[in-house]
Amino acid sequence: RNVTKSSTPVLISSDGRVDITGSLYVNNTPKSVDSMLVDLEKDVKLKDKLIEKLSKRLDSLEAKLKK
Repeated sequence: RNVTKSSTPVLISSDGRVDITGSLYVNNTPKSVDSMLVDLEKDVKLKDKLIEKLSKRLDSLEAKLKK
């Protein structure tokens, strides 16, 4: 069955899967799924780097407290 919400056509299959059949918009700009995945991968890499830096800092602070 076809459902339309915010003018984006959506197809709902009998098994409950939802497929968006129109363009995806991010901040009122059309985006492809591929470009969204690339952006997501960049965000994950940045988050991983931040976690690594914070972990090193925490280890350093813990070592100072143990002295």
